[in-house]
Amino acid sequence: MKMEMLSCGPLAGIAIVVLTLLCGALAWMYLSLHRKNKLLYRQAEDTFRIKGAADHLLQSLPEAQLTQDQLLFKRLTELLQEGEVFRDQQLDREKLAKMLGTNRTYLSSAVKSITGGLPIRDYVNSYRLRYAAQLLVNEKDLPVTTVGERAGFKTTSTFYRSFKDRFGMLPSEYRKYSALK
Repeated sequence: MKMEMLSCGPLAGIAIVVLTLLCGALAWMYLSLHRKNKLLYRQAEDTFRIKGAADHLLQSLPEAQLTQDQLLFKRLTELLQEGEVFRDQQLDREKLAKMLGTNRTYLSSAVKSITGGLPIRDYVNSYRLRYAAQLLVNEKDLPVTTVGERAGFKTTSTFYRSFKDRFGMLPSEYRKYSALK
């Protein structure tokens, strides 16, 4: 019996060392991810402030100084901000063009020229994502899937993928880090 206990001693010691190293590595990875997510959250907040300032600048310019593309883009921005039409899950380029009294080709061209090539869908989704981020921060009890629906996303998977692409983290992680600020 004593021989068996002695023979387990070195193996138990090695197992303890390996487990300790593994726990240390996991803790380091968690802290690194935590720091990265906090930084991503701060960057997202900065992006919102910059986007808001750019929108305000465009809105404050006299219409006589704006090109046709800028005028149409300004009207689109007003429609998206004030009417919150981006929350409509059935909203598409054709529907937006009709609301603005233009055609979808001209609308696409105007959005791309002002945003540096961004398609209308991505521009509209930027409003959806900003709105979803606000809901995640301000409506803590609202389920994440409901946040995506209210923001205008047709499917939960599109919402999650778009959110992760834009913010570098899942909506639930964004909510978590918003509480830490």
